[in-house]
Amino acid sequence: YEAGIKADFLGGRLSLQASAYHIDWKNIQLYTIFANQIVLANAGAAKVDGFEVQAAAQPTDLLTISANVGHTNARISQIDSGVSAYIGAFAGDPIPRTPRWTGSATVDQLIPLGDDFQGQLGGTVRLQSHMVTSYPGSVTNPNARLKGINTVDLRAGLRYQRYQVQFRVENLFNEKGVINYNPGGGAVPASAYLIRPRSFTLALSTTF
Repeated sequence: YEAGIKADFLGGRLSLQASAYHIDWKNIQLYTIFANQIVLANAGAAKVDGFEVQAAAQPTDLLTISANVGHTNARISQIDSGVSAYIGAFAGDPIPRTPRWTGSATVDQLIPLGDDFQGQLGGTVRLQSHMVTSYPGSVTNPNARLKGINTVDLRAGLRYQRYQVQFRVENLFNEKGVINYNPGGGAVPASAYLIRPRSFTLALSTTF
């Protein structure tokens, strides 16, 4: 179930989009114990509530500012007893690898340079709140709390008629954000998946 609005104000200089939603998720596939065997089965249900808001402003023809924020509350609402025994999940537990909050803000400034030349400067900040990797009662895959991730991207470019060159720095401060973690066990070492490290890109493009 979802409801939302889209609107423009100040002659199109300001726009707003917002929505709220509720999801009844039935027959989630989870690992459970059946006839003394571990199987993947439709063994639970969940509820997801959230909202998203996005706004964009253009104070001048050369400046654009935008921002968005999202909130997600995803949790188990019903679960088979075999699942609880095997993966340690219970009704009310948050669904793993689902951050509660996400958001970003972007600023782009165009700079007239004359003779069909135009410069561009911009930046983006992205935010993500902490999330968990497993269920609180899990024994085979102990639950870990992954810290929030904050990244900054910068870009600068030059356009001549239909040709453009742009230089970008992504993850400027080399944030070592973890998006998944496996504690391992026995002969299996622990492992983690990280976001992309600081990177530099030089891009050339044209329009047809």
